[in-house]
Amino acid sequence: RREFTQEISLHVFGCADGTGAPMFTGIAYESRLGSEFTNWAIFERPDHDPVRDVSAENLRIDDPDLRAVCELFGLQLADGR
Repeated sequence: RREFTQEISLHVFGCADGTGAPMFTGIAYESRLGSEFTNWAIFERPDHDPVRDVSAENLRIDDPDLRAVCELFGLQLADGR
């Protein structure tokens, strides 16, 4: 349930070491869609630098992962695929 994961996230977000510094930058947890999927929650803190070193690439319409997600959720792309 969403409320449960929010409570856990809030608890982990608030964990601090002896100096008051945050102990965690996020959490990973198993998706409700199955153990082969992992969800990540990255904590953004206003008093800390944002997460960096993120990369991105263009997504191709025939990307196998995109196709698998569409199939899993019963989605159809705007081009009818």
